[in-house]
Amino acid sequence: MKFSPKLIIASALLSLTLIAPSFAETISIQGTGIVTSAPDIAYINLGVNSSAQTARVALDKNNKAMNNIINAIKKIQVETKDIQTSNFSINPRYNRIQNQEGLPEIIGYEVFNNLGITIRNLDNLGPILDKVVTLGSNRINNIQFAIAKPGPLEDQARALAAKDAKRRAEIYAATLGFNLSKIVEITEGRARNQPLMQAKMERGAMMMDAAPSGNAPIEAGQQAITSTVTVVWNIEQ
Repeated sequence: MKFSPKLIIASALLSLTLIAPSFAETISIQGTGIVTSAPDIAYINLGVNSSAQTARVALDKNNKAMNNIINAIKKIQVETKDIQTSNFSINPRYNRIQNQEGLPEIIGYEVFNNLGITIRNLDNLGPILDKVVTLGSNRINNIQFAIAKPGPLEDQARALAAKDAKRRAEIYAATLGFNLSKIVEITEGRARNQPLMQAKMERGAMMMDAAPSGNAPIEAGQQAITSTVTVVWNIEQ
């Protein structure tokens, strides 16, 4: 019996078609969950900037102010473990006018000492800021609020994100006329713990001078815990 080449090719193609796997149709939806809560911890970065004609005198002035600051904040319920030097430097100060040799002339020295402080009782934040400025801090670089133990709130945000993804998928299914089948993939995004409004003090100690007779007006606001999740469903037409 003879087979034509066309028949053999057609049979091979049919065989390949029968054994090829069928790929299910899917839909991928991202859900977002947000939980808000009042912060219960604050991080501040402050500094002392001292200048003098010699590095020794500038350093002595800086050391005196910083030691007074550290001793004072320890008396306002800040533990040693929550105080950390974040930057220290000694730099020459130059005259803008060059000397006879055409080189910049050193006219003094500056000492920078920055301190990172963790404040676990927010009621102490205002008094601490006022105290450190009184004792010589002339640079308040940043204030950040946070939640010390965000785990339970992150779990709530995850649950809300999953519900949001399912809700969105069901809307598309009902509108476009298909059914959701089994879940084939879940990808969690990175949880974020961010303030609803970032508290920054761009002008440093100048803000403190506006209220010399009372505590600095600092508002903690709310923190937003955000979680995202991407869920992939098989769909049935």
